[in-house]
Amino acid sequence: MVTGPTCAGVTTYKALKVAKPQLNETAMIVGIGGLGHLALQYARIFGTTTVAVDVEDAKLELAKELGADHVVDARGDQAAALAALPGHRAATGGPMALPAAARPPYRRCMDEPITQLSTEQCWDFLRRHELGRLAYHLADEVHIVPINYALDRDPVDGRRSLLFRTAEGSKLLGVVMNADVAFEVDELEGEHATSVILRGRARRLEEDEEHRAENVPLRPWVATPKWNVVEIEATEISGRGFDLARPWRHLAIDET
Repeated sequence: MVTGPTCAGVTTYKALKVAKPQLNETAMIVGIGGLGHLALQYARIFGTTTVAVDVEDAKLELAKELGADHVVDARGDQAAALAALPGHRAATGGPMALPAAARPPYRRCMDEPITQLSTEQCWDFLRRHELGRLAYHLADEVHIVPINYALDRDPVDGRRSLLFRTAEGSKLLGVVMNADVAFEVDELEGEHATSVILRGRARRLEEDEEHRAENVPLRPWVATPKWNVVEIEATEISGRGFDLARPWRHLAIDET
C-alpha cells in the first residue's frame, strides 16, 4: 500500500522547507528517532551535509544506513567529536563548513523546479495529446468536463485552433451562450510533469465548415452521436514544466 507522508514527515519537512538549507550548509539532527530519522532523509534530499547525533548505538547505525555524512555519539565529548569533523574551524570559533554532500539525482528539483514553455512548445504539446479538460460558463456556474480534441491548422495563414465534437446538451449550450473558455492538458511522466493552459473563445462551426473535423484525427471516444463541431480559437496560451521532488518517495520509514 502506498501512502503519503505521515504527520511526523510533514512536521520535519516543513521545518526544513522554512529553513531553506543550501548545498554548502550543514544540517545537524539531534535524536534519530521517529522524527529524527525522517529529518535526516529530508536534509539529504535538500542536498545539505548531514550530522546525526544520538546516544543509542542502534540509532547511530540507522543514521549510517540512511546516508548520514557524519554520526556523533552524544554519550562522549560532543564538542571534541564535532571539532574532529572535516572542515570545523575551531580556531576562529566560526561555523562548520563541511564538504557538500553528493547531490542526489532529484536535487535538480530544488534548484530550478519550474520551466516556462515557449508558445511553439505549448502547441507541440497539445498536438501530441488528445484528451484535456474544458472549463466553460453555463449561466452563473462554471463547469469543467473532459473532452477529446484535435489540433487544426489553417493551410493559408497557419492559424492554429482546437476542434472537438459534442452532442446537444449543456456543454454546447454553454459555449453558445458564453464563448469564453479555458482548456488544460496535463502530463505526468516519472519525476516530471507538464501543464498547458489555453484561454480563448469557442464557436460552433457552420455546416459548410464541419468538414474540417474530417481532416484531423478527431473521433468520439464514446460511441454516441456527436454531430456538432466546436472550435476553440486561442487568445492566450501558456505552459510550464515541473521537476517533482515528492521527497516522501525517497524515505525509508523506521517501524521499530
